[in-house]
Amino acid sequence: MPYKDPYSEKAILSRKKAQKKYQEKKKNDPDHREKIRLRKESFRNPEQTRDYYRIRNWKKSNIKGDYNELLNKYKNTNHCDVCNIELIENNKGKQGKRLDHDHMSGYFRHILCNSCNLNRQVIDNNKEKLLLDIHRYHHRK
Repeated sequence: MPYKDPYSEKAILSRKKAQKKYQEKKKNDPDHREKIRLRKESFRNPEQTRDYYRIRNWKKSNIKGDYNELLNKYKNTNHCDVCNIELIENNKGKQGKRLDHDHMSGYFRHILCNSCNLNRQVIDNNKEKLLLDIHRYHHRK
């Protein structure tokens, strides 16, 4: 449990104790340097790093599902599921590849081009507004 005052004597001693414990663990683990090297090497691979951040962003966006399966589908889809236009990776324009998901439930729907994704977003927003208006109408006083 963190201390309220991080500069109190008790907090400093606690940190020093934790650092000492980590150093001891590091000394006793012969594979420590190898583990660190492998971890650093994994982030030198741009494809692996891109995949890591892509999945992390999907998690932050509350997209639900099997992320490895989604990533595989995302990588292997070359055409928009709605308009069948060819998709270009990392493109901010009309042909940019986007993972479409339901904002209410968070579940994946399709891999779309940027323009189809924006159109679907407008439809979803209007649907949410309509549901809210219906709710307000029925619960008015």
